[in-house]
Amino acid sequence: MLGDDDFAKYKNYTQTMGERVMLDQFGKQLDLKPEQTDQLLDIMREEKKNVQINQGAPPYDPKKDWQQVMQDEGAAEKLFSQQEQVNQRVLERAGQILTPEQIQQLGPVLQSQLEMQRAGMKMARKMFAPGADGTAPSAPRPVQTTQ
Repeated sequence: MLGDDDFAKYKNYTQTMGERVMLDQFGKQLDLKPEQTDQLLDIMREEKKNVQINQGAPPYDPKKDWQQVMQDEGAAEKLFSQQEQVNQRVLERAGQILTPEQIQQLGPVLQSQLEMQRAGMKMARKMFAPGADGTAPSAPRPVQTTQ
């Protein structure tokens, strides 16, 4: 329906949604120029792909792989470890396009993003954990109030 070129653009856009949101917030804080934002997004995309290739890992697809990551602590830690490597490489390469002040602030932004992902994973595991008997958790009971 979209054609090969437009589908490739769509796929690229959806695969970098998290990075785009983070860069949008980061860009507002540091007054990034549009070309800096585009170049930084390209670096992030390249480094994510490079880490996956170097580790022999298939590209992570959150739409398909989220359940495995939710259920397998090892898979989640592998994903977080990969992201730490990506962040390090992004910081190293960002010096080509960002000012020293921008780079100094990018590190904590990347670290904060990773910590939020870890916290989100932990919360999601608690929310979707099976009950003690191996069944799905029951729906919360409505709170009764007295008037």
